[in-house]
Amino acid sequence: MNILIVDDSKLLRTVLKSMLAGMGFTKTFEATNGLEAIRKVHTMQPDLIFMNLIMPEMDGFEASKKILDNFTDTKIVIMSSNNYADTLFSTSDIKIYDYISIPFNKNRIKKALGSR
Repeated sequence: MNILIVDDSKLLRTVLKSMLAGMGFTKTFEATNGLEAIRKVHTMQPDLIFMNLIMPEMDGFEASKKILDNFTDTKIVIMSSNNYADTLFSTSDIKIYDYISIPFNKNRIKKALGSR
């Protein structure tokens, strides 16, 4: 499974990548913002994307919409410290796969991966 981690925080990307590696997921890639994520999706076609909402250049909301317009089978797990992010997506036409609140833990990541 190809996994793309999208966040402007190097620390968060490193922590999540380490957690995923510990669970046996070694095909993980990184992007620092929504624009970079869109470019990487076209080349690597990930099965699952962990997407932060608040990032420079293009936020996760807009990037998710653009990605799902072209890659409908891609699963997107939103990560946000904003408690209202899940409400934002539930009232939009963007169909995310799951929502994880930051800070997250290994069990919550496992649950998101198990949802597939």
